[in-house]
Amino acid sequence: MTTEQLDAIKLEIWWSRLVAIADEAATTLLRTAFSTIIRESNDYTVVLMNTSGQAIAESHAGIPAFAALMNVLTRHLLDRFSRRAMACGRHRDHQREGSLMTTTTSAQALEALASWDTPALSNALDALRLRPHNIGYSNGSVHRVTGAAPMVGRAVTARMVAREPGEDGIPVSRLHRAIASIDGPVVVVLQDRDDPAGAGAFLGEVNGSLLAALNIQGLITNGRVRDVNELRQFPYSVYAAGLCVARCYMRLIEVGTEVTVAGLTVQPGDIIHGDEHGVLQVPAEALPAIFDKAEMIREDEQNVVGWSRSEDFSVEKLLQLRRVRH
Repeated sequence: MTTEQLDAIKLEIWWSRLVAIADEAATTLLRTAFSTIIRESNDYTVVLMNTSGQAIAESHAGIPAFAALMNVLTRHLLDRFSRRAMACGRHRDHQREGSLMTTTTSAQALEALASWDTPALSNALDALRLRPHNIGYSNGSVHRVTGAAPMVGRAVTARMVAREPGEDGIPVSRLHRAIASIDGPVVVVLQDRDDPAGAGAFLGEVNGSLLAALNIQGLITNGRVRDVNELRQFPYSVYAAGLCVARCYMRLIEVGTEVTVAGLTVQPGDIIHGDEHGVLQVPAEALPAIFDKAEMIREDEQNVVGWSRSEDFSVEKLLQLRRVRH
């Protein structure tokens, strides 16, 4: 904790910056709100708070009375939910809109995701009903080529081609710059735009070494990779459609755009989780509720598994069960 004494000029600079952050968040809220009550009546507040639930700055717009309640409300939420759970997420007062409190996704929240496998997280997402059950995970067209540990990070996206020559290539340094700009773990999601994909590889020993130096957590591509023995030496996971021999006319053509890989449509900054089963997209709004939901489902499943192995199990009792969750 700093004990530096701020003079009046420094204090004004920092104060203006904090208020500007709150104003920017308020602008985003107004721009993205579904409800006309928020957009037309300014029936909201945006308050920047510290980890103890104390207000630091509030936006110029909104209702002051709401801001006055935020200290009490936030401390109540901190008492009810663990700090780990509050490290990332959004607590809503109803399903369509009205976020009570939104916190910045932290490294602790991403680290917590790494302690779960993709099937458990997928089950939890289904239970939370934040999206249709048939989207948000890889379709089986890519598999883990290297790596063993779970992969979690924010997406840095890019597109490439390789089959035919062209003058549309961009410097690879643009990808490196995008990775370096992310605070926290990164997963590179690379769409091979060729049809069919896989004529040439972006990822091999050289590009793989540079990405390892940038400390990425993984790379996913619908194309192919090469130099697999060297890739196995890197500390990150690689998901691809398979292996190939050549680089061909490989070049990056875009960085930081929406990409589609293995049935997943990924935006820059999306949270990506992967393991031996495949790749899962985790909506930011699922945090931190996904952890409690996953725990509940796992307990339910283990109760069934334990019963199936116990002396109390019988076919008659099994057939009497109205529903078995799995």
